[in-house]
Amino acid sequence: FVGSQSARDAEIAIRVSLLLSVVLGTIICTSIVLAKYQIVSLFTNDLSVIHLAVSVIKILGINQLYDSINVIAAGCLRGQGRQKIGSNLNIACYYMIAVPLALYLAFVKDLKLVGLWIGLGTGIFTLAISETYFVLKSNWQEILSESMKRNIE
Repeated sequence: FVGSQSARDAEIAIRVSLLLSVVLGTIICTSIVLAKYQIVSLFTNDLSVIHLAVSVIKILGINQLYDSINVIAAGCLRGQGRQKIGSNLNIACYYMIAVPLALYLAFVKDLKLVGLWIGLGTGIFTLAISETYFVLKSNWQEILSESMKRNIE
């Protein structure tokens, strides 16, 4: 819709996409959390591995809720021609929040694998919120104007 210069349709598409990402993320999260033993058992019969994996797969399930939003919001930014915002947010959220927090929780707070996943999940959550903010606060006149400039070149 950006290429056709229809800000109204683009806004509707974005809102529907974000809503669907929340719905699908919730379904995926619920499925993973409810079927955690069945999912882990597909990959191993070792009880110690199953116990460890089940302890982190709940966190993975919750991460899927906001990662679904993250993926759609990132796609919206790309569709708006604002990839640079998404790239900068990815760098900031992963390397300034997710990785340091994951390492701190895993090794300093001795949460081990659970700490790694909580740290990474926090980064994904921050990224999803940040990207969604930029998508919802779009300056459509500027986006459409930049689109026209790209189409002429």
